[in-house]
Amino acid sequence: MDIDVTLQDRDLRKLRAGLVQPDGIERAAYIVFGTSRISADPFTRQPRLRLIVKEVLPVEPDELVSSNDQHVSWKTDRFVRLIAKANREDQVVGIAHSHPAGPNHFSPQDDANEADLIQLAQNRNGDAAMMRVATNRYTKKDGDRKDYTTWHQVEIWNQGTVGWLEGRHLPKGSKVFVEGEIRHDRYTDQSGQERFFSKVVVATPQHELKSLDRQEAADED
Repeated sequence: MDIDVTLQDRDLRKLRAGLVQPDGIERAAYIVFGTSRISADPFTRQPRLRLIVKEVLPVEPDELVSSNDQHVSWKTDRFVRLIAKANREDQVVGIAHSHPAGPNHFSPQDDANEADLIQLAQNRNGDAAMMRVATNRYTKKDGDRKDYTTWHQVEIWNQGTVGWLEGRHLPKGSKVFVEGEIRHDRYTDQSGQERFFSKVVVATPQHELKSLDRQEAADED
């Protein structure tokens, strides 16, 4: 199937305004497309999907998790809502983000984040849920403290845990306990390079995901 995109000047201006900022930090935006399906293009005789921009929605500052001149990551709550709306209204949700230092200057985290979003979109139509969890550690040397944050992909197949997660709103900064199996996976990035990453899979009845925040823990009891 052939696919083409129709982008009007006003949409391009809004996209540029949201993605290109003088501070040189990566930005991101959602693009919501309407769809027009042609069973047989009169020139190629092939089916064609035409995507027509309906909305450009910049990722807001309060949605950002981290960003610098080579990567950007953000909370996915709005992405999930947009996917649900797109499924109801026969729309397509796209993602755009900038590379202020040029196309060859971005971190592997960008590729991993985009793979996560694709998998999240697929999981919302399937039986799994996915989240990202941060762990923190620090070192001290000569009285100076240095903090380190590592992000982990958590894939949840245990249906009881999926139901528990869907019934709760865990805001940014919530403390959780995760017990699962560490698995290694791979994907191919946009340049055709094979990338590898690790994830925690919550799948068996013995695996667990629970809140460590006081009120949530009290509600579970």
